[in-house]
Amino acid sequence: MAKLPGTNVLALDLPNRPKPTKKRGPNTRSGCKECKRRHIKCDEAKPACRRCVIAGLTCDISFTQVPTRNRAIRPRENSDMSSTASTTSSSSTEISDYRILTKPNHILSIFGNQQQWNLFSVFVFSSQQTGTIPINTLAALTPQIAHGDNVIREICVAIGAAAGAFADPRSDASTDEKLSRTSLMHYNRAVSTITGAKTTNDTLLTVAVASILFVTYDMLRGDTSSAFVHFNHGRKVADSYFDQRCKERGVTVDRLPMSTLESALYEMVQRLTTYPWALELGFTSARADHKAHMYCERSDHRYRLEDLPAWFRDLPHALTWWDVVQHYLYHHDLTKVTRGDYHHKYSDKATPWEQSFKIIQQWHNSFLPLLQCARQNRSEDLYTYMSTCILEALYLEALTNLHLKFRPDSNVFPDNRSIYLEIVRAAREMQQNWSKARGIAALDNAVARPLIFVMFKCRDASIRREIEELLLRFDPSSELAMPLLVMMNREKGKELPPKLRNVERALGWHLTACGCNSGAPWP
Repeated sequence: MAKLPGTNVLALDLPNRPKPTKKRGPNTRSGCKECKRRHIKCDEAKPACRRCVIAGLTCDISFTQVPTRNRAIRPRENSDMSSTASTTSSSSTEISDYRILTKPNHILSIFGNQQQWNLFSVFVFSSQQTGTIPINTLAALTPQIAHGDNVIREICVAIGAAAGAFADPRSDASTDEKLSRTSLMHYNRAVSTITGAKTTNDTLLTVAVASILFVTYDMLRGDTSSAFVHFNHGRKVADSYFDQRCKERGVTVDRLPMSTLESALYEMVQRLTTYPWALELGFTSARADHKAHMYCERSDHRYRLEDLPAWFRDLPHALTWWDVVQHYLYHHDLTKVTRGDYHHKYSDKATPWEQSFKIIQQWHNSFLPLLQCARQNRSEDLYTYMSTCILEALYLEALTNLHLKFRPDSNVFPDNRSIYLEIVRAAREMQQNWSKARGIAALDNAVARPLIFVMFKCRDASIRREIEELLLRFDPSSELAMPLLVMMNREKGKELPPKLRNVERALGWHLTACGCNSGAPWP
């Protein structure tokens, strides 16, 4: 003990004692706002981090980019084995116990029984956004909304049951019948809740989102007529909702401040009225001609072409403006644009071909920095690289269609084959690095879906053979590999079994909702 000079205080005197270190908290600079506010570490899982899900909070983690590390190299270890992590995060650890009663948590107050939780988990699995194809923000937000909205939750459970009843080739008739009844029960509950609710702005927003989910449910069942009815109703409800919001603010729709959910809904409605709906994918060598066209009643868009930026900040930003360009090309007769139109800078003394080419080329010039960056960082981030290649493929397809429409006698067309090969080779690399510890979601959602996109767009025999060889190397636990192989090898003219037909339709709807289509019509 040593006495401090000038005081009566004794201090422990230890020579060469280590300097005390200040205890530091977790780094909260990255992650969602809720975790930053609570000063806790965010696992940055998509579509919602586990911390927010466990606490019952709304997670606003960004959907703009996937992590920049190569997730195909090393699986994450020592991750939480709770049931919450199994469906609300992109954890790379295989979950061995999905029971909701393994330990008390907020899930018990939301789902009535184990079956509801299982069916909701099926929906979460199918709507997971991995980043290898353009991200559907509305689909990524839906599981979060469902935790606090009974209507949305009932529809999600109904979709999960419908997927098992109408799109699982391995299930038996008895199981299909039980799941079909379960799906109808939850479907009717959602409808009853909607019809009994009072009309408010919040109710209109919920009904509009629910209508899009009803379309997904109808697509799984093969009821396309009901799907069109639901979508038309949802579109009118969405228009009414945004009209009311504009009146309240006293602004036009292009100046209306929107939340993430409102913006995702608005862009989804515009997208589904811009692109033809792909109801057949043409997995044989035949061309897919069965498409439904939903024409937009409004000739305007929230964004104007004259505001198209010189560069895009990320892939979702590029996809938003791609929708704007396609909306203009698809819903405007360029031969009838008058000089007084705000698009006049594209139409003065220019032919329809020159107008179309200038518009689409302006978008591509803004997109090129993202494409170059993705190619430079290919080895570090295959996920972003594949999504960027898909946008490039959509551009080349639209450019080819414009050539066929306005210059059918031309001998020079864009080379689409090379970009499709890039996607297939990146998928092969991801499949080789995949392990069972990473889960089936990483295989089916991240690897198989880009291959489905290529099969939908490309008819080159050599590329399709490469895809078939790659699918044959998929793990037997894959939910998509075997149905895709069966559809690819069916005899020409032979009808698909009903369940495989439902699978094809559901995949086509998924690609359409993600924006993986071209608004420029076939000649």
